[in-house]
Amino acid sequence: MRFFFKNLKRVLHLKFFLAGCIFLSACLPAQPTPEPTPQPTAEKSYGSIIVNVSGQLAENVIVRVPESGEVAQNDNGTLKLVACGTNQHITAWAYGYKINTVGCETEKKVYDVQLTPIAMSNNSHLSWIPAGINSDPNFNCQTCHSNPNGLDEYLEWQRDGHASVFQDPYFEKMYLGSDNSGYTIGNTQWGFDNQGHQARVLPNPGLPYYGTGFKLDYPTETGNCVYCHAPAAAIGSQTRMDLTQTIYEARRGQSSIFTEGITCDICHKVVNVQLDGNKVPFPDKPGVLSYEFVHDNRFLFMGPNTDAITNNVPGQDFSCAPIFSKSEFCAPCHTAEFNGTQIYDSYGEWLASPYNKDPNKKEYKPCQACHMPPDGITDLSEAPKMSEREACSTDNREYSDFNHDMMLHGDDNISALIKQAADLKVDTKVDKGVITVTVTVSNVNAGHKFPTDSPLRHLILVIEATTTSSARLPQIDGPTIPLWGGDGNTIYDYAGRPGEIYANILIAKDTSFSPEVAYWNPVQPAWPAWKKTDSQTISADTRILPGKTAESMYVFGLPPNGKATFNVKLIYRYAFVDLARQKGWPINDIIAKEETVAIQ
Repeated sequence: MRFFFKNLKRVLHLKFFLAGCIFLSACLPAQPTPEPTPQPTAEKSYGSIIVNVSGQLAENVIVRVPESGEVAQNDNGTLKLVACGTNQHITAWAYGYKINTVGCETEKKVYDVQLTPIAMSNNSHLSWIPAGINSDPNFNCQTCHSNPNGLDEYLEWQRDGHASVFQDPYFEKMYLGSDNSGYTIGNTQWGFDNQGHQARVLPNPGLPYYGTGFKLDYPTETGNCVYCHAPAAAIGSQTRMDLTQTIYEARRGQSSIFTEGITCDICHKVVNVQLDGNKVPFPDKPGVLSYEFVHDNRFLFMGPNTDAITNNVPGQDFSCAPIFSKSEFCAPCHTAEFNGTQIYDSYGEWLASPYNKDPNKKEYKPCQACHMPPDGITDLSEAPKMSEREACSTDNREYSDFNHDMMLHGDDNISALIKQAADLKVDTKVDKGVITVTVTVSNVNAGHKFPTDSPLRHLILVIEATTTSSARLPQIDGPTIPLWGGDGNTIYDYAGRPGEIYANILIAKDTSFSPEVAYWNPVQPAWPAWKKTDSQTISADTRILPGKTAESMYVFGLPPNGKATFNVKLIYRYAFVDLARQKGWPINDIIAKEETVAIQ
């Protein structure tokens, strides 16, 4: 009200001043018209369209024309646009408010937009929107987001691991302890170790064994898997939940918000993530318990954009959250300790990496830069820098549509990220009747260790050295692949051959079995880390750090004709071969990199 009277006083003063000028000009003799004084050219053209936004101060509002990409400029507290044409819209958004949209009208110069605040009531029993049409034919994400030529986020998400929690062979079999056919050996037998502590008894070698499983070890317990693998099931009760029934429902083809795994609505109602002073989740808030959700209404969706045209979708509301372009979004499910041992830590690895530097520099890359690039980008070197794709930013005018297949699977269903993560360099030297081969593996594109997270995943570096007659060259010196690379005579067995394995090798504290993948039991690194040199530390975790290299050297005998071929492969595996055989999983060796060098 004070602002209104102050401006009213200015208007009255101006009216009296103009009236006085007119009166005096009528009494004075005519004067020659002076030459107009040149005016400086304005540095900026703010346009003639004014947007009045009520509900929030103008300097905190982002106003756009989505069809043209124009962002309104703040001219001394007034928001102005240059153009707003037929079939275009004006959108307005401020943090804590819903996006509002008004249609453009020919010749209209002043637009009034009302912003509505988001109600942040903590309604833990909110009904979640399912992704697939089979889960809810009346309202779902699939109906509008499965157009290959337009909104195709649902189709991208279907190719992603977040959507296939209860379809892929890994989680189910590790949770239940069965093989691919559903067979188990019954619950784990327990005994005592030599210190009198309860310990698992290793399976009888004379009986069939179908691999480890959480429910075999703890048949009456639920575990905390639900918080990451079926978060919609955990939100309502905020308690642990046995996933056996959900797994069986998925196996029978019953679709529900629970069997959809990490479903769309879980992410698109997040407004923030709770982290401690070290920027990591609190230990007692695993997975979905670390997220802060908006519970205004069932049909309010959060995202990275401020310019959703809301009146195109009656009954739905949209808003923007800066967390959508930050690595913190991924933290709750991608860093976790079990019994004091770090098991998953791709987020923590990113925190300590060169990628987590100045957000204004090209080198800064949050998780989304690689795992959710703008649609159409599959080459990580082409990914835009943070300021160009930052959520809820006025600077981000070009990138708004992001890939929801987080591993960028190609037509062959192989991840482009696996193929682009590492570089491989092979050098050879012939001297004194032997050939020395030096192999350097570099983590050039992964913002975490390569490979990362699940202890099942690993890389195998294998060197095939052959003569012109395809006979193998004898290895004189250098490392060989250990038993967990596959001990046998098939094409998948590499144990004893020249090469290395890059993996996080754990050992069970109760049975001393290694490599142990039942990390719900007490585990630890298979051997303590020790310094070999000032620049090299030997540890049970040999995965390659971001921006770092792993070098190994091999010596072979020189054939009589001096000719040899060295084929070097870097193979990515989702599980150790012995476990894969126990579970009946397909052994899908992905060639991440391959180089061939010939000595003539």
